[in-house]
Amino acid sequence: MFNELWKLTKRLFQFRLAAPIVFLLLGVGLETIGYGLCRYGTLERDIFVNVGNLLLASVLFSFLTSCVEYIGVFRKNLSEIVYSTDYLVKRKDIEEIWERVSMIMFRSVFPNLHHRLFDTIKNTYFPQDGVAYYENARCVYDIQYADEGRENVVIRQEIEFEIIAIDENEFPFTIWNSARARNDGDFQIRVASCKIDGKDMTSSCVVTRLESDSGKQDNQITVKLKSRKRYNFQQVIEKRYNIKYDNTIGYKAKWLVNNMRVQVFHPEDLRIEFIDRGTTANFRELKRTENFLEYEFKGLILRRQGYLLILNKNENQCTDG
Repeated sequence: MFNELWKLTKRLFQFRLAAPIVFLLLGVGLETIGYGLCRYGTLERDIFVNVGNLLLASVLFSFLTSCVEYIGVFRKNLSEIVYSTDYLVKRKDIEEIWERVSMIMFRSVFPNLHHRLFDTIKNTYFPQDGVAYYENARCVYDIQYADEGRENVVIRQEIEFEIIAIDENEFPFTIWNSARARNDGDFQIRVASCKIDGKDMTSSCVVTRLESDSGKQDNQITVKLKSRKRYNFQQVIEKRYNIKYDNTIGYKAKWLVNNMRVQVFHPEDLRIEFIDRGTTANFRELKRTENFLEYEFKGLILRRQGYLLILNKNENQCTDG
C-alpha cells in the first residue's frame, strides 16, 4: 500500500510540473481550431474558443501565483542573509545602521529625547579602549576599631572581579578611593596585595594622591594590564580613617558591572546600614547578624550606580558622609 501511495504522489507531482505546459499547448490549440477552422457564429467555434481562453487563463493565474510565492521565498532568504550575524560583522557601516534602527525605536517612545538618549548610550557604555565591563564582582569589608576611643577604624577591603577588556592592547587600570578627613593623618591607605590572574602585582601598583575639595582626600591605585581580553583581578586594600568625619563606605561603578556580592564583617556595637545607590533594582539581603551582613545584586549595575554603607556606633549617632 505504501508503494502505491508513493507512486500516486510522484504522479501528482509530475502532473503539477507538466500541467501548465499541457494547458498552455492545449489552450493555444483550441484557440487555433476555434478561430481558424470553425465558422464565425457557430456553437463549435464558441466552445473551442471559450475552453481555450479558460485554459490560458488558468496558466496565467498559475504563473502569477508561482511568482508571488517565489518572490516571498526570495525575500525571506534575502532577509536571512542581510540580517545574519556573519554578514553584519563584515559591514563597515554597522554603526550607522545601529544608529538608524535605535533612532526609530527611541523616537516612538521618546520623541523629544531620542537624539540625546542615543548619544548618552553610545558615549557612556561603548568605550573605545581599556575596560568594557566587570563580571561577578565581590567586595568583602572587615571593619575593626583602631583605638580605644572607637572613632578611628581600620578597614580591610578585599575586591575581586573579572575585567573584560575591549582588546588586548595595554591600558592603565585604576581604582579610586576617597574619604573626608580633618587632616592628612585621618585617612591612610595601603595596598596589601594585588594579583592579576593569580600573579602577584603588588609592587607594580602605584598609589597617587589627587587634589580634591577641601576636607576630602582622593587616592587612585593604578596597575597596567595587557595581552589579554579577560583578567581576574584581586586586590586587598587597608584603609584607616576617622568615622567621626566620614562614616560611609561606598562603591560607585566606573564601568558596567554584571552581578555583585557584598560582605561586611564589623564589631557588634557598630550598626551598618546598606543603601542602594541608584540601581535599577534593589540589592537582595542574603544574611544579617550582629556582626555580619551580606547582599547581592543579580543583573547589570550601570555606571555611577552602586551602594553605600553607613557606619553608626549607636542608634542616636549618624553623621553625614
